[in-house]
Amino acid sequence: MLCESHRCAIRKRIGAILLRVSTLAKRLASYGITDSIVHSDLNESNILGSDSHAVFIDWTYATRGHPFLALLYTLYPTKSPSHKLHRYYTALLDSYLRAWEPDYPRQALRECCEVAGELAYYYGRLINVWISLERRSEMPGEVGELQRLIEHMSRRAQEAS
Repeated sequence: MLCESHRCAIRKRIGAILLRVSTLAKRLASYGITDSIVHSDLNESNILGSDSHAVFIDWTYATRGHPFLALLYTLYPTKSPSHKLHRYYTALLDSYLRAWEPDYPRQALRECCEVAGELAYYYGRLINVWISLERRSEMPGEVGELQRLIEHMSRRAQEAS
């Protein structure tokens, strides 16, 4: 059990994270790119590709959301030169952004992707915490509380957009 001072410190950290996520969500919304149908389960096993193109499979968890957030959740880790798929990062991103180029300047699209990439980082960490607690928790209420927190954060982020 955590003492009150530790709980207070954790609340402050979470508050700072929520503020950053809220700020990023507002910035992402400021680019004016509307929600669309997104895959919601992009991972290496759901992307088939060659040097010339990629095909996304398994649309079981498709939802409505910001298209760059969903893409960058998957692509952002590959931005690192040490990632095994790094050589595809620029080509995949450029290919994806081409659809928006007639309506948005390329630089604005790239900036939007940077914001989406940072938001995707936070989203990914929250999902990892959720899964970890679900696996380890002997008290279902703890998992339910975390789920409510994530849902609340998600609603706040959507309201900011």
